[in-house]
Amino acid sequence: MNITISSSVQMFLLQFNFYNNNLIPSFVRQEKREKVEIGMGMNGKIINDPKEGVSATNFSEQILGSGFRLCDIYWRKNQEPGRSFSSNSLYFLFMRGSSVISENLKDNSGKAQSLLYSFTKGIIWRAKAFLNPFIKDGVEVPGKQAIVLVCSGRRPLVENNQRVMVPSVGGEKILLKPKEYLDLVAA
Repeated sequence: MNITISSSVQMFLLQFNFYNNNLIPSFVRQEKREKVEIGMGMNGKIINDPKEGVSATNFSEQILGSGFRLCDIYWRKNQEPGRSFSSNSLYFLFMRGSSVISENLKDNSGKAQSLLYSFTKGIIWRAKAFLNPFIKDGVEVPGKQAIVLVCSGRRPLVENNQRVMVPSVGGEKILLKPKEYLDLVAA
């Protein structure tokens, strides 16, 4: 799964959706606002159709190597209408250049990098990417864009120190493996 990052992209938001509350460490602040103001979401242009079995193993190295830096980390609880349970969204916000880093991240940058690593190594996701206008202080910045990568359907490749096995078409068990790898490409 290739995502092209042109020089017009100023922000990259990596969003993980999952149900297990225990995956969110206490240092990550909860964001309670309904809509985050920097122009994120799934209302932009779809970059790719949803892909199953995507590994983001090299994401951290690729995004940082593309001139971005991690500026914020937060999570939101998503109460789904008509359901008795809720899901969670964990966000890693990357900005190009010398952006301001949140106070929470300043105090926890090592922990945040470890958390990002734990969500991208040894796990496969259903992934879908969107290209949105870049919005700063509530105003769209002409000629600038934001990418949102939404990852859901978390499937660890290893559980209890054992590689996960899944049934094949013929019925025998085979190793669960990524179908694709996320690759960030500079334009």
